[in-house]
Amino acid sequence: MQLSNGNLKEDANPGNLSVDQTTQGSNGGVLIIGQAAEETISFTDITSEGYLYLRNLDGTNYIKYGPDSGGSMVDFGKLKAGECAVLRLYPGLTLKAQADTADCKLQYLLLDD
Repeated sequence: MQLSNGNLKEDANPGNLSVDQTTQGSNGGVLIIGQAAEETISFTDITSEGYLYLRNLDGTNYIKYGPDSGGSMVDFGKLKAGECAVLRLYPGLTLKAQADTADCKLQYLLLDD
């Protein structure tokens, strides 16, 4: 990851990440995330959630995401147009997302832990 904004320059290079799985498996695809209401992101055929890759495929609008708490999403992250994120999920977590202004396509890939 690199940042260059005027005289401010940052560089974070963690190198390659190698993941050992307890259970072999993954689930991925593209979801249409609506802007009218929060949506639960369901992962099929996953025993225990591990690393998650998310990418907003929209060219204009952002998607917010976060864990479910009592039926409502706790805003945790934001993906601007074209942005991506990689994070490790806590097993059993229910993840939700909602688009801003207009529906957005969200690419995802979840690795079994």
